[in-house]
Amino acid sequence: MSDKHSIIRKRYKPLIWTMLLMGILFAGGFWYWLDTAATPSAPPTSSQEQQELQGLGAAGAQTTETGSDDSAQSLVTDVEGAAGVRDEVSVGGESGDRPEQREVLLRKIYICGVESEKTVTEDVMLSPEELARKYKGWQLIFEDETGAVDVGSGGGSDGRWVLQQYVDDISPLCKENGYFGLTPDAMLALFNGPPQEQNIIQTFYYLDTEKLESRLPQNEIDFLYKGIRIRNVAEYHSVLSTYGEYMRPGEG
Repeated sequence: MSDKHSIIRKRYKPLIWTMLLMGILFAGGFWYWLDTAATPSAPPTSSQEQQELQGLGAAGAQTTETGSDDSAQSLVTDVEGAAGVRDEVSVGGESGDRPEQREVLLRKIYICGVESEKTVTEDVMLSPEELARKYKGWQLIFEDETGAVDVGSGGGSDGRWVLQQYVDDISPLCKENGYFGLTPDAMLALFNGPPQEQNIIQTFYYLDTEKLESRLPQNEIDFLYKGIRIRNVAEYHSVLSTYGEYMRPGEG
């Protein structure tokens, strides 16, 4: 009997171990299933939700880029502003170093009656005496807005300073195109161009035409009516001297 039991145990022993091992595996799988079922899982994300998430990410990236651009523009503006301030300071410093200037009128008066003018600038701190020493041979006068002249007092703040010079010569204009002749009422005059054009530069005195025609040759009288060309100061004085003796009585 004992031999029979021994044979049965040997025959079924592997089957028993196999069933025991399968029971252990089944119990382990059961406990794993219980643990998984107890832990909630995240629901699947729909395609619409994925698109919304992608849009939010793109908007965030764009906002970051815009912020960077704004920062860069702000930096450029700050740099340009600083450069502008630096330039203004530089210009202001340069202008501050320069002395204030005053306009002075240079006026030349020729014996033929022509005046030429030119404006120059001088240091406003120059006194009338210093300016007169700088421009030797010129007379310093002061003219107000009405043209009234004040000599030697220093002038008002609203007036202008004029340096005036008398030139013992005829002007370049008279040398180029000066003619002596008669006006329609027989006044001796200096013209810019022939007397027929009546562009008078300077007048002198009335002539006694009867005395003139009785004493001078006709060709000299014709020259006077047509115009006597002058080119220098010697010819200017010669004509005045020649016709001075025919001055109408009471003109001297």
